[in-house]
Amino acid sequence: MTCSINDMGGILPLPFNTAYTASKFGATGHMKALRMELALEKQHNIHVTTVMPSFLDTNDEISQMVHAIKADRVYPLIKWKSAANRIVRGMLAGEREIKLPYFVDTFHRILK
Repeated sequence: MTCSINDMGGILPLPFNTAYTASKFGATGHMKALRMELALEKQHNIHVTTVMPSFLDTNDEISQMVHAIKADRVYPLIKWKSAANRIVRGMLAGEREIKLPYFVDTFHRILK
């Protein structure tokens, strides 16, 4: 099992953060290419998961800023324990991509 912790910047471009966005798209593309290589080599016992969370409640400065500007009313931070549980469940289930929260996946599909 292989897992890459990326972030939603790997599927949704972030304006004014082009270098950051490029690195995240690169990490996502790398994992997709690795999955394709494993499939072509018939390595079905190796699973590759890319995790793309939005902001997690792991940094006190981010948490304080989000609370101060009241952004948490519209966009709550993801609790680290919930994220960890979801990631492990997804990896064990063989999911290719895990987007947190789920609406990130829906938003990504709309923008395609």
